[in-house]
Amino acid sequence: MNNEIVTYEVQLDHPDFYVEFQAPAGLTENEILNFAIEEMTRKTEIWSVKIKKKG
Repeated sequence: MNNEIVTYEVQLDHPDFYVEFQAPAGLTENEILNFAIEEMTRKTEIWSVKIKKKG
């Protein structure tokens, strides 16, 4: 297993918006996406929750 830690910079929909995080080298695209989402929401607080039923 590779123990090297690298910095990932993930560019999102807008060219000026990106997230940066450190993680082990060799992550899959899905793992990179999950880490990016975790980093974006790490300091986000939940203010309210709404449940909507479809149909």
